Amino acid sequence: MSEIERIIDLILIAAQPRGEQLTGELNRQREQQILNWKRLHRAGVIDDEALQELIKSFDSGLDYQRDHPLNEIDKALESAMTLALNLKKDAIQTISEVLDDSVRKRLSTYSVRCASLSLFQKSEHFCNIGLVARLLAIHNENIDSRDLMVSLAPLHVAAQGTKIGAGVLFERHIEFAHKQIQEMVMSFGRRKNVTLREFGWKITESEPIQWIVWEE
Repeated sequence: MSEIERIIDLILIAAQPRGEQLTGELNRQREQQILNWKRLHRAGVIDDEALQELIKSFDSGLDYQRDHPLNEIDKALESAMTLALNLKKDAIQTISEVLDDSVRKRLSTYSVRCASLSLFQKSEHFCNIGLVARLLAIHNENIDSRDLMVSLAPLHVAAQGTKIGAGVLFERHIEFAHKQIQEMVMSFGRRKNVTLREFGWKITESEPIQWIVWEE
């Protein structure tokens, strides 16, 4: 299997439909764990406040579980985008041409998750692969300049917290952008003081990872 075929295979694996009820190990443990705490509460071992704090603490961990299906998707796309980092222009075009709307949507969502992980870990790696994913997702599409900036803002903000910065990040991967939007991408990368709020995003208060989400 060639490198291009491997990348496409991983992307398609990640884009396969999953069940709507996505659960991880902690989800599966939650009901029994809370029953145990309620028994202690009824026995007078813990009071109302302590019970609520235990439940709140447990639920905070539900936001990121290593065996959760979303993380299986992330793992496949991380492998694919890491392989894609050094693709030549012709190979980029080849890959972009086989992506349908469902795959592009998955890549776009993944790019925001990468931005979130980069903020959490101060990770240049997640900025790199997140930007590659986002630019691949829109490589053959016509996109309004404002919509483009909105979609790139999470990665711009994340890159601000790394050693390379947004300008270098966007320039490094500019070949993944269609030639019609390359100048817009470069210009946005050079902008100063880009914030999430300015482009309609916010950071959740969940733990252990604070995810970037659309501000409704």
